[in-house]
Amino acid sequence: MEGLIYLSGEDHALALGELKGAMKAMELGSRILHSTGPLVILDDVPPVGLAGRMGYCRFSGSLELTAEADPESIKMGLDLLLAEISKEEPVTLIVKGVDPGRKEERRVLSRVLDGHLRDRGFKVKFRGGGRKLVVCLDEIAHIGRIVEETDRRASRGRRIRNLPFVRPVVMDPVLSRAMVNLSGLPPGSRVLDPFMGPGGLMIEAGLVGLECAGVEIDEEIAAGALRNIEHMGLSESADVHMGDSRYLTSMKWFLDEAPFDGIITDPPFGRSARIEGESAEGLLVEVISAILPHLKGGAPVVLDVVDIDVLDRLEGLEIVDTYPVYVHRSMTRHLTLLRKV
Repeated sequence: MEGLIYLSGEDHALALGELKGAMKAMELGSRILHSTGPLVILDDVPPVGLAGRMGYCRFSGSLELTAEADPESIKMGLDLLLAEISKEEPVTLIVKGVDPGRKEERRVLSRVLDGHLRDRGFKVKFRGGGRKLVVCLDEIAHIGRIVEETDRRASRGRRIRNLPFVRPVVMDPVLSRAMVNLSGLPPGSRVLDPFMGPGGLMIEAGLVGLECAGVEIDEEIAAGALRNIEHMGLSESADVHMGDSRYLTSMKWFLDEAPFDGIITDPPFGRSARIEGESAEGLLVEVISAILPHLKGGAPVVLDVVDIDVLDRLEGLEIVDTYPVYVHRSMTRHLTLLRKV
């Protein structure tokens, strides 16, 4: 039986890249058969845990059948699934599509299908509970069952304003989780964040089972990162070190722990990121170049950079994928997966 994934977020290319990384990290043998916008069809039903691991995902499930995308054909398809469900069990029906311009059309269809379920004698719930069926529309209707939904409340609870140590400009945890998943590293892998900040990336890495070491030059921020990590119950999987990442290769703890399986980091940018007159881009190149010999062969390096030209200065790494993330008209972030050659 085939499976389906419904992605979230505005950038479906980034979400699809995250999905591929998450599937690799979970060592799934499934293949992506088709993707259109947020809808992805797999050659197997995804296991519970895949959607929950991702930042940019709404739900995963089984693809039971397809039908023409008209109401009568969809009703006939739903009837095949309803034949296996007791009328004593509540049913939730979700209608999604790949065309954001046809929301009203989907609302009308949703009301028609809800009415069809009631006419068949089923108890229809609008939120949670019971069996969850889904109709995803592109040129045809993909009809299936939802296996797992992403708990978006959990990611909201990890936003910086909800943690003990707060800094005004910090990456959203959903985007941080996507960066972690882009690495494709399985649980137990050891990763380094040489520009740790308040610890957001280390929290997301720890929550999916990675072992993390983070470095922060500012004593107050390093102490705050430790508080945030302890607040999330991740002290056993995350080590916080205060220091200048330019001199990592002379630090005993670093040499004792190397080689690392990968780097996941959100380096500083802008004039405020200068250290001793060195630009943010120069700082990134210096640090990554020094660390590179202490990474395992083929190790992933996931970076969030504003100046994409800096990637050409990172020798010994090949660019796998880059995903632009629009912030405002004067700033676009580039989430980039590189690999040690």
